[in-house]
Amino acid sequence: MSTLQTNHQLPSQRPKSASNIATRQWLTHWKSGTKLEKQVSIPTNSGPRVKVRIDPTNLKHEIVGFGGAITEAVALALSTLSAQKRKEVLSSYFHPSEGIGYTMCRTHINSCNFSRGNYCYVQPNDASLTNFSISPDQKSIIPLFQEINQIHGAPVRTIASPWSPPAWMKTNRKMCGGGSMERKYYGLWATYIRRYVQEYQKCGIPIWWLTPQNEPLSAAPWETCHYTHAECREFILALRKALEEANLNDIKILAWDHNKGYLPNHMDVVSTDLAAYDAIWGIAYHWYREDDTAAEVDTEPLRYIHSAYKEKPLVMSECCNSLWECKEEGSGVNGGPARNTPGT
Repeated sequence: MSTLQTNHQLPSQRPKSASNIATRQWLTHWKSGTKLEKQVSIPTNSGPRVKVRIDPTNLKHEIVGFGGAITEAVALALSTLSAQKRKEVLSSYFHPSEGIGYTMCRTHINSCNFSRGNYCYVQPNDASLTNFSISPDQKSIIPLFQEINQIHGAPVRTIASPWSPPAWMKTNRKMCGGGSMERKYYGLWATYIRRYVQEYQKCGIPIWWLTPQNEPLSAAPWETCHYTHAECREFILALRKALEEANLNDIKILAWDHNKGYLPNHMDVVSTDLAAYDAIWGIAYHWYREDDTAAEVDTEPLRYIHSAYKEKPLVMSECCNSLWECKEEGSGVNGGPARNTPGT
């Protein structure tokens, strides 16, 4: 991952000479072990060596920001550092001038495959949510968010995604290994997610975006919940309704949140219901695709989405190692170091 930062200026303030543009670059790469190493400044007056072409007539969509994942595993690992060293690490990512200026995060609702074990925020069969409590997150995740926000100078923009509902809401009665949400619990599960948003708000952590489900077609051995495209569409409506009932209209819903290859089929189904289509702000996707190789990465699904659904921003909500790198290393589909990095 290479991060490039430039000094953004209004059109009237931009210098006419490219030699006046300041650039900074850092490099992180898991194979080489390079971690946020500052690179030699990119020259802007070196003639043909570096050419950047900007075509203002070919507009895409606005870049909202870049960021990384805040999971229980991340929070626990950072908690083992001294306060000074932890601040140094977090500043390198989130400080607007002393670091690379991350502005976004992605986190999990209930436990995920980067947690120490299964957990949720209610007791079994608590359909009234009487005992709802985010106490599992208050041990490590919430303090980490609060420290990040202090370093950043403002709350980072956060995507929250569920990996699985509580086991008793699912057909297999387990949080892990697939299973589907029982339809009778759609409304309750949407209310549960709304409570999560409200409790995080009380801790000074606003949630900007929600996805209905992380990887809805997955049946992995960790926390998962299977939805068809039509079921996702149905739950989007339930989630939007629950948010509106609490005047949380500013919370944005991102559709999909799974691999890019399935994205066209998903959006072609969601868009058949105008209310569901209007309920989503944008589309989240994961960078993985089985057919990708080191020589060729298939971007056609994203090109299709950008053309057919241009008004819906695309958010890359997860990008661990590419599948071909994992196969080369013999570490499985999602092997290698965990880097769960959102960006749009």
